[in-house]
Amino acid sequence: MKWRQRKMANWIENLKVGDKVFIEHRYGRSLRTVEKITSAGNIKANGIWFNSNGREKGGDTWNKCYLAEATAEEIARFQQNVVIQKALKLMSETKNISYEQATQIIQLLTRDKEA
Repeated sequence: MKWRQRKMANWIENLKVGDKVFIEHRYGRSLRTVEKITSAGNIKANGIWFNSNGREKGGDTWNKCYLAEATAEEIARFQQNVVIQKALKLMSETKNISYEQATQIIQLLTRDKEA
């Protein structure tokens, strides 16, 4: 068993229904809740079944999902990135802004560069 799988198995063994986990795949990761755990150790999260090692059961061969531990630090970092991505998306969708808004955005974005 690979080191990553051994490390995964330790925290996966302690999972309970309602715990938060990351589901990672080739396009990124999402934070989800464990919905069910069978007596055989299979885990259901976000409607997807995973084996006791955290690998997706069945599914697309080219885009397998796997579970990753969701520590408090990782959850906080993930949530911060969600907010950042939302801000970037909103900025890219904005068509018309005032001169005052533009100068405020520039000041905010360049504040750290000037220091």
